[in-house]
Amino acid sequence: MKALVCSCSDQFELAGSSINLQLSVGVLPFADSSSDVNKVMRRIDIATNLAKNTSNGIVVYEMGQDESHQRELTIIRDLPEALETGQLFMVYQPKVNIAQRQCLSSEALIRWIHPSLGFIPPDEFIRLIEQSGNIKVLTQWVIQQVLAQQVIWQKQGMQMQVAINLSAHDLQDTHLPDQIQSSLDYFGLDASLLSLEVTESAVMADTKTVICVLGELKKLGCKLSIDDFGTGQSSLAYLRDLPVDEVKIDRTFVKNIDTNKNDALIVSATVQLSHGFGFTVTAEGMENYIGLDILESFECDTIQGYYFSKPLAAAEFYQWVSAFNTDSGKWWQPHSSNT
Repeated sequence: MKALVCSCSDQFELAGSSINLQLSVGVLPFADSSSDVNKVMRRIDIATNLAKNTSNGIVVYEMGQDESHQRELTIIRDLPEALETGQLFMVYQPKVNIAQRQCLSSEALIRWIHPSLGFIPPDEFIRLIEQSGNIKVLTQWVIQQVLAQQVIWQKQGMQMQVAINLSAHDLQDTHLPDQIQSSLDYFGLDASLLSLEVTESAVMADTKTVICVLGELKKLGCKLSIDDFGTGQSSLAYLRDLPVDEVKIDRTFVKNIDTNKNDALIVSATVQLSHGFGFTVTAEGMENYIGLDILESFECDTIQGYYFSKPLAAAEFYQWVSAFNTDSGKWWQPHSSNT
């Protein structure tokens, strides 16, 4: 089968032009077939669609993929209703400023409790929503939710910068800066209260457009951050060119910083490099006091992790911040916990 796909994928000439075909092959074994024609066609479609994302372009249908496919269709279908009925909601994880020992910013994270599927992991439903072309709808909903919450916090006397994650599809939308400005105007908020996090892979999707959009967002006064830094393939090159303010070191390098010397070396070098570019640095995934002590010695600017707090619902977050900013010293004592 592989040899057949390779032979059919060879370049050929047609009317003086070179043509390359990309073949995807879905295979349905006879043992997994059915007397139901619709079921047979669905299983072939499932295998063929999966094949498009494999290196060799061939996928053999396996039992159980029907259920997985139905789950994916349910998630995509139910998004509009979920947005309207409160199934989706925001939680906020503190970002602690090390120099001031205060929580002055946070990251907004989305959660979905489905009536029949239960908790759906964000990585799962966001991927599906991106594939279905509905990610911009979700992003606009998130922006509205976050800005509305900031208005509530302001009335309670708390100024809090909140970070929102943007996808590659968001960053290729040249109308995004105007939409964000309109939302800020509607809620009467300053753009400095909004931080926008992007991944390197999102930048690489369409570098020219993305850099243009980021430039316009920076002109609004929003803070811009590179998320998951260190997991991409061209991080240093993009750091030089992107109009960003912050680098977030991925939790992969932070969570074991107290036991893995190589991770500690990578984090230390990244902090120095980022400061050299004029960026602030946030370390994600810090989980214990020893890690806090190491990151502080590296002159990391901000820390986000379970040592301080898990993501919290808005009311809990407000209470946590109020208590932390009143008495943060205990967190810098050995054996402190985030209880």
